[in-house]
Amino acid sequence: MNICELRTAYQKILSLPLMEYDSMRTSLLSLIRENESDTRKGAVQILEQARKKIDAIDAETERVRGMTFFEKKYADAELIAGIDEVGRGPLAGPVLTAAVIFPRDLIIPMLNDSKQVSKKHREELYDIIMNRAVAVGVGMNSAEVIDEKGIEFANKDAMRQAIRNLGIHHQGRCQVRLHRRGKYYCKGDQRPDDAGNGCKVSHVRLPGQCGLRKRGTY
Repeated sequence: MNICELRTAYQKILSLPLMEYDSMRTSLLSLIRENESDTRKGAVQILEQARKKIDAIDAETERVRGMTFFEKKYADAELIAGIDEVGRGPLAGPVLTAAVIFPRDLIIPMLNDSKQVSKKHREELYDIIMNRAVAVGVGMNSAEVIDEKGIEFANKDAMRQAIRNLGIHHQGRCQVRLHRRGKYYCKGDQRPDDAGNGCKVSHVRLPGQCGLRKRGTY
């Protein structure tokens, strides 16, 4: 194939959805094998880019696998939910939270702190999370509640709402609680899958659905 065709084939592979990382890697390997004898400068450059992309895919897969820290640590737990919030820092609007439970061993490429993910990938990750999650729960407290009871109360209460709204029941009754024996982790949205997922749900779509009201002093 000519250089334009080779470049088009390469770009087409790169356009595959996030959850088709394995297919992307396989297709890149095939592209390299089929054209590795091509010594034209343009072809050599494209194939080198393909090799670097394969290395990036491998590194990303390994990074995300390392995020299953909590799933491994609490392997005896039937379900693990990650929770995150948006709106704790701003001076206006509500505080929103999202809790997410995922099937074990599910790998989602590019999952990270939402501030480190592009807008395009945040939107794609949101759809993946909502489609693949065992359960998603959302909680919210308004600026009025924040003014009246403080951000700490409003934030934790919204997290309790999110947990309740997961809809996970045991023998007909919700068994999930937020209490002092729970485990809390700093930067959790960069470590376990589920906390990262909660971060995506709370940051991607929910803020745009809520009107802003300036908070008072508390």
